[in-house]
Amino acid sequence: RGEARPMFSIVRRGGKPVDILDGLAHPDGRVWGTYIHGVFDNDLFRRKFLGELQERTGRGRDKAFTFFSYRKWKEEQFDHLADHVRRYADVERIYRLLGLL
Repeated sequence: RGEARPMFSIVRRGGKPVDILDGLAHPDGRVWGTYIHGVFDNDLFRRKFLGELQERTGRGRDKAFTFFSYRKWKEEQFDHLADHVRRYADVERIYRLLGLL
C-alpha cells in the first residue's frame, strides 16, 4: 500500500535542459520501473542499486561489483568484433565499394 513516487528526474535531453519525471517506485523500493534505456549501463547507478539490493537481502556488498566497468567491457567487445571482421572479411574491398579508398 502507498503511493508510487517518481524514480528519476531528467534534466537534459538532446543537450537541452528539460524537467521530466520518469519511472515509478513503490514506497518500499522493492518494485520500480523506468523507460530510461540503458539505466544499468551507468556504473555508479548499477553499483549503488546492486549494493543496496545485497544489503537488503543480508548478504552485504559484493566487492566484485565495485570494479566492473561496463563502458570498458563494451569497448572490449567492439574491439573483439572489429578483430573478427578484419580477420574474416575483405575490409579493403568493403572500403572500396563504399568509396572510402
